[in-house]
Amino acid sequence: MRGGSCRQEQVFKLAVILQESDDSTTTCDPLLPWLWSIKRALDKWYSGDHSSADLDKLLSDCITAFKHSAQYRNDIRFLKICASKELKTEN
Repeated sequence: MRGGSCRQEQVFKLAVILQESDDSTTTCDPLLPWLWSIKRALDKWYSGDHSSADLDKLLSDCITAFKHSAQYRNDIRFLKICASKELKTEN
């Protein structure tokens, strides 16, 4: 089924791009540790471990933690996380 694999591919292509940052950024940006964890889970998936349970849980927990935050409502990084979860749910 080509359509399903294409959607799955899109999910993982939505990997969050992280810029170099120092440790002080984490205290100002509570989303940053979540982004690092999601990136590690994506790296794990790309390395051949196609068990996505960790990634699914990370995406769900992150969305739950920040979905009511006005600060992140229009943050492109958070919106990519939401889109990734939505695409994974459709598969």
